[in-house]
Amino acid sequence: MPLYKRLAEDERHLRRTAADALEVLRHQAGFQDADRAIMDVGLLRLPSGDSVGLVQIVFKSVASEKISCVSLPTSTHFSAIPRDLPARRRFDIARLHGAAVDGQGHVQLTDGTRLRAVEMEPARLPVEPSPLDWRIVHLTLELIDARHCYRSLREDLPIEQHALVPDLHFLDAGRLSNLSMPPLKDIAGFVERKYKKVSGQQIANSLRKFGIRFPQRRAQ
Repeated sequence: MPLYKRLAEDERHLRRTAADALEVLRHQAGFQDADRAIMDVGLLRLPSGDSVGLVQIVFKSVASEKISCVSLPTSTHFSAIPRDLPARRRFDIARLHGAAVDGQGHVQLTDGTRLRAVEMEPARLPVEPSPLDWRIVHLTLELIDARHCYRSLREDLPIEQHALVPDLHFLDAGRLSNLSMPPLKDIAGFVERKYKKVSGQQIANSLRKFGIRFPQRRAQ
């Protein structure tokens, strides 16, 4: 699985637009006007049943062969101005998955729709995953070999467009249900070996944020 570097994550909530994310890529990853980036949206289902999109823009530098990722606020919708139209419209956040972003910040969706001035509508979440939550989830999936929970950016594209998109894989929160989980102590031991010591309660809390739950024990 390709390794990538997440940039300016502590400033994610200060960003709203695709152009904001491109500025980070320009300053920290050498993004140029002729380059292209890809938008990835992982859908996360909340306990309420609603789905929110974990939005990020991914850039693979040909010069350095490094993969950089810039996150935008978790959102349910975004707004943008379609090409040749003066008015801003509202779209479901899932439509951004796999979209291409050019050097001017213009976005082309996978269905060919072209947009400008793309701006997120941040969702108000009761709990957002922390960097530790993400690390625990990734290590847990590694332990149980749940590679099917990661989606390629090429997956939803026609085969003739695959060469235009880097074969990057990201966590698809929609695939995290109905996983067969080992005991918490086994996960805790694996996390400690791979990362650091983390309590079983923290691990359970982190997995629950992503909709991964352990079966309830029956009363004796």
